[in-house]
Amino acid sequence: MARIEGFRVKNFKVFKEITLGRLWNQRESEPLTHMTAVIGKNGAGKSTLFDAFGFLADCLKNGVEEACDSRQRGGFSRIRSQGQEGLMYLKNGCGKGGKDKEQGGLFHF
Repeated sequence: MARIEGFRVKNFKVFKEITLGRLWNQRESEPLTHMTAVIGKNGAGKSTLFDAFGFLADCLKNGVEEACDSRQRGGFSRIRSQGQEGLMYLKNGCGKGGKDKEQGGLFHF
């Protein structure tokens, strides 16, 4: 069964760049565990982290423009980190375990 071993988010809301776990091209990092807890103070970005997954799902299901405007996101200019001019991207590392080939995905916006 495939599972998310890691991901990177760049220029998404408060995240200028964050990497958690192991990406497909970074074998030296430890993967996320089967159960990963997200803990932090108010305003630290916990909800933003999960909205990045929701945004990606909305993009794949409904298209980028609709995803930017849905769930009170307020459009692309409010999603991209303030003051940043570069691309926003979400990158994941997925593993199937065993001898199956590991895969990853990169989504630029």
